[in-house]
Amino acid sequence: MIEISNSFQPLDNKTPDIIEINGQRLDHYDPSQQKKRQMFISDISRIVKVGEKEKDSSLNIVIYHKNHEFVIETIPRKKDSLGRIAPIISYGKFPDDELAGTDWIDKVVSEIERFASSIDNNLTFNNNNDILKNIKSTLTVVWNKKKERVQKIVFVCRLVLAVTIPLLLVVILLTIPQTVQQYIPQPILNWLLKIQLLQPVQKQVPPPSIMQVGLFIALNNALMISLSKVKISKLMIKISKLIR
Repeated sequence: MIEISNSFQPLDNKTPDIIEINGQRLDHYDPSQQKKRQMFISDISRIVKVGEKEKDSSLNIVIYHKNHEFVIETIPRKKDSLGRIAPIISYGKFPDDELAGTDWIDKVVSEIERFASSIDNNLTFNNNNDILKNIKSTLTVVWNKKKERVQKIVFVCRLVLAVTIPLLLVVILLTIPQTVQQYIPQPILNWLLKIQLLQPVQKQVPPPSIMQVGLFIALNNALMISLSKVKISKLMIKISKLIR
């Protein structure tokens, strides 16, 4: 479940900041809640300082994000008599499942809208474009980029495992010591020795043929994973360009 915290600094410079942590408004004058306020402000400052920055086309939405955390800076229409504006600052965490859909984004938008209404703020532009739609679209862009990055990491990990596991398995089978082999039932041991998945315990280099088989399996797995990620149409286009 996505939990959003929001804050707003009133323009009168007298009223203390309004901060809500997961829907609970903090009392500025309650000493027991000062730690929560400080942690919230610290989290905002940290993400804004070190996070990646994403803006929407109208520059009214700015999203900072780092790892599993994000900060949304929403600039509303409302201004004071001096023309000043005060953004709504929202803090949250991305879903644990980094390959999830975008339903959680609707929850974020609705929470920001609810908070804006509670402080009597208007989240629409003068040209009648809904700023809430801009929040959703910009956050969707950030989330899609994050998912693409995760998918690339997963792909690389699968590729590495596909190459290393078969080779590692061959090495382990070829180097099982006598103390382990003696616990293997004789019929099974004889079969493993016959097909050269095991060798008699000797201080010698494993037969090249077995290593070649392991290398072939590893390269074959790597090729299969690579091809599964490539669209056939794009692959054919690249091949036709090479032929020309």
